[in-house]
Amino acid sequence: MNTESSDTLRQWGERIEQALGIPLCVREDGAFALRSKGGALVGVEPMPGSRGVAFNGELGNTASELPPRTLRALLAINLAPGLSGTGFIGLAPQTDALILRMYWTPAESGWTEDTFMGVLTTFAEHVDALAASIASRDVERILDSSASTEAVVEDSRPGASDLV
Repeated sequence: MNTESSDTLRQWGERIEQALGIPLCVREDGAFALRSKGGALVGVEPMPGSRGVAFNGELGNTASELPPRTLRALLAINLAPGLSGTGFIGLAPQTDALILRMYWTPAESGWTEDTFMGVLTTFAEHVDALAASIASRDVERILDSSASTEAVVEDSRPGASDLV
């Protein structure tokens, strides 16, 4: 079992380069970047010592200009497993870019080029959709649904009198 992802990732990156006919500048460690259909920068990095990949997608370059409600919505996404999965949204302080990062560590049977391409494609589409939602501030709707979910949770918690 090969648990090092760099060699395989470098091969897959080179095949993507050939298929698309564009230079990706695949690094020696297998990392590469490309643009999604929506124009977002999507990076792929190996996870050294394991069979895994870190996907990074740029969601926007204006984190300092986002209204507080939008930033709150992004933090809420990080805490919602159904929305964030194995990913999270963070800030690259040197560029002020919002980044979606997701780790993919499949079982050995799932470590195939076809599966990788499916995950990469889906991730890039998700980056585009989330970036558009942030730009339009539609992402803020999660706060409205979170508030109603919290009310249901509060109502279902036992009160002090129920515990005795």
